[in-house]
Amino acid sequence: DVCSSDLKRAIAPDDRSYLNTSDPNTPLQRSVVRLWPTFAGSKTSGIGPLLGTGFVVRREGDRAWIATARHVVLDPNTNAPPTKLEAELYSGVLPANLLPARLSVVLPTAAQSDASTGDDLILLEVKGLPADMGPFPMASDPPQGTLKVVGHPTASTPWAVLAVKLVADLFDPAAKLFRLSGPPTLNEGASGSPVVDSRGQVVGLVRTRTQLDESTYVVSAYRTGAIREKMAQMVPASHGSRSTP
Repeated sequence: DVCSSDLKRAIAPDDRSYLNTSDPNTPLQRSVVRLWPTFAGSKTSGIGPLLGTGFVVRREGDRAWIATARHVVLDPNTNAPPTKLEAELYSGVLPANLLPARLSVVLPTAAQSDASTGDDLILLEVKGLPADMGPFPMASDPPQGTLKVVGHPTASTPWAVLAVKLVADLFDPAAKLFRLSGPPTLNEGASGSPVVDSRGQVVGLVRTRTQLDESTYVVSAYRTGAIREKMAQMVPASHGSRSTP
């Protein structure tokens, strides 16, 4: 049998004709990618924990770096790297005969060995991003008030924009992580999502979600300081001075 997806054509990465330019969330969604890893022996990618989110944190020309959670790009059973890793780009609502563009993503060679340290934050490299997919600006102030998470939780639609709030009693300014109260729909697939404030600046990156009781969910997120540290470690020095095309 021929799969229906085999009859569809992927649009070009720089095709912006289907974007809703009047939607204030479109610029946020445009700099967020959907990560599709394929592992050895897996016929289908992107199922359950194998689907994740990433967002652009730095770029130079067509070369860019995407922040995400390490566990979404390594095999959850063997910790093995994927045989193929792709980033799907946000292109708006497409006709039924078209598919979003995907680009190949480079996983750092140290990704597998570094997983044993417990550090779940990682940067991926990708080339060929359209010029409008700029890096998110990072907030310098501690997160506060109502925030947004932009990602791909499996219980919601891709590129969902969900409201979350800071859990004040679990916020530690000295820690790499902070906690958020999240809706039940913020589940698998949201790992690696940016946490964005009202100015469109990133205040963190979603790591995990924990259910405390029937109606209470707490999301842990890396603070921007941790993201900046990772950028200093993983982005080559020759590319460290500029963050915009």
